[in-house]
Amino acid sequence: MARLDTPLAVTLATVGGLTGGLAGLVPGLHPNTLAAGALAVEARWGLPALPTIAFLMAALGAWTFTSALPLVVLGVPEGELAPALHPGQRLARGGHAEEALTASATGSLAGLALGVPAALAIAHLLTTPGARSAVQAATPWVAGIALLVLVASDPAGPPTAALVALAAGLLGHVGLAVPVTSPLGWPATPLLPLFIGLFGLPALVHAARSPPPDHEPLPGEDGHVPTPARRGPIVGSLLGLVSGVFSGFTAGPATAVAAQIGHQRETSLMATVGAVNTASVCVATGVLHALQRTRTGVHAARLALAWPIPGWDALVGDLAAMATGGLVGLAGLGLACRHAEALAAHVPGLARGLVVPWLVGIGLFTGWAGGLVCLAGWTLARAAHAAGARRSLLMATLLGPALVRGLTG
Repeated sequence: MARLDTPLAVTLATVGGLTGGLAGLVPGLHPNTLAAGALAVEARWGLPALPTIAFLMAALGAWTFTSALPLVVLGVPEGELAPALHPGQRLARGGHAEEALTASATGSLAGLALGVPAALAIAHLLTTPGARSAVQAATPWVAGIALLVLVASDPAGPPTAALVALAAGLLGHVGLAVPVTSPLGWPATPLLPLFIGLFGLPALVHAARSPPPDHEPLPGEDGHVPTPARRGPIVGSLLGLVSGVFSGFTAGPATAVAAQIGHQRETSLMATVGAVNTASVCVATGVLHALQRTRTGVHAARLALAWPIPGWDALVGDLAAMATGGLVGLAGLGLACRHAEALAAHVPGLARGLVVPWLVGIGLFTGWAGGLVCLAGWTLARAAHAAGARRSLLMATLLGPALVRGLTG
């Protein structure tokens, strides 16, 4: 049975935490990219399954801690969480970047502390008779509620937001059905170019063009001192549990719901985002083991590297690796906070250097068909930005198909 009890697995979990933490510091980079690379290497040369899984799970855990930094120090929108993290930009421009990152780390730590035991409990619950069918029956309703919240709360207004959501849903329906193939024979999925087009490349391009934000108080905010995050970590962790179970209720909609639960201060909302993100991937790991249902590229790679998943020890090992990576990411974020301005000065150049390799990688992993999917995603992301819509609305690319599949059976 697979457990995190070999020196190589422990070492690679630590290395994975460092790698995932560094990936979080680069706009547009995600552990899903690392997972795609690992599958390509495994297909070509072979890899020992357990250490590779430990590496990827730790990278995913660490990324949830450090991915807030590019937005705070650069104002770079990071994936589906960009609109919810906007308070981080405000805090950074007011000279409170450290408080923003501290709140985010506090939320992520709470999400890890609650998400790991919740993942074990939920995985056990989902193995009981009728649990799978109950989740499947509830998923379209949860996806529909999440979609309604995103559309109703979007600053572009419901009509424009509805059009963007419809376009994203159609793109998801068509794009995820495209038969992508790697010219090198590597494992391929249309989800990779779709999400790179919708979220990864726009973040890289934005980072390449944007200097660090000036640390000057916003008008009317002179002397403003952020208050510590209080209920944000708890609210975010609970919403993260829901997000991890229901495939349509992703971290972006979960955070949008959190923003509607009373008035939350900027630091509290930052903590909510961190908690949602970390708790969600923990619980999704439990769901992966119980239902063999993937939520991220890392989970898909985990399933491909070791099928079937053997026993509860494997879940404990995955969660242990994720917790190890999370703690490494927390330490890395603390170090990065001390050098935030220096990092901000180098990130634009790094982003410029990554645009072309990413485009080449899409071609190598998914061929010309994947390139077209990526281009369609990028075009929609630009159109949504021009319309003034939040980028979290683009998560309708998954919400829409989930809703349709649930309603049509």
